Amino acid sequence: MSCRACCDPTYFRFDLLGTPRSAWNKSAARIFAMDYIKTYKLSKKSFDEVTEAFFTRVKNLQAQYKLQLKGPTVVLAAKIKRRRDFRKYAVRAFSHPTQLFQRRIFIAMFIPLLRDHVNMLERLGVEGMSSDESDTEEVIGNAYIRRNNTRYRAKRPVWRAVILDAWLRVFDTCYVVWRRTATGSMHGSAVHLRERSADNWSSSRSFVVGLERNMYNPEWLATRADIDITVRPLEKAYAFNHDCRIYE
Repeated sequence: MSCRACCDPTYFRFDLLGTPRSAWNKSAARIFAMDYIKTYKLSKKSFDEVTEAFFTRVKNLQAQYKLQLKGPTVVLAAKIKRRRDFRKYAVRAFSHPTQLFQRRIFIAMFIPLLRDHVNMLERLGVEGMSSDESDTEEVIGNAYIRRNNTRYRAKRPVWRAVILDAWLRVFDTCYVVWRRTATGSMHGSAVHLRERSADNWSSSRSFVVGLERNMYNPEWLATRADIDITVRPLEKAYAFNHDCRIYE
């Protein structure tokens, strides 16, 4: 025995107060799915998939509606929480070494005097970037630092040669100058102060294979077994030089 339809595509209605799969919503789901498949010329085999998507959407709308009933204060608190949760997710998904890599690639492509190094930056990749460790205790106890820039200690990959530090620092400096002058914009997080020291190594064991030999820390290479197989360094040296005009 067929049940009477709750509505039709022209005067479509669904139930906000009941459950997502209430009798009314099940009927509405069938009507929605059939009309959606007809409108977008989909296969009838997609009926179940469209129906499930409808139930998911109704569930979300019901949650939003119930939240609205609790008043503007609760709605605002929920919105702030969603934004905070999203920022936390974004920080995890887009870690600092990744940001650093993207900035360096961007500025190298943007400034003609740096473009010759784009390929090498791409070969270094994210694993070739330094990771950061914040001065947490100092930040907590120093209101000035909290209000301004947190200082970060750059933790160099243990496999990477020290010579790369100064070479990479030019990209960072150019990015800061571009951000503060060319665009006139300082939106977003402030550029972190990054302090480097000769003995501050990252604990990560990952390394990039197949780079020029002078890009590797010679002491690290000496500890590796079968480097021709595991590291495969190229005997030619890379020229870590920038066009003198970049310093003008």
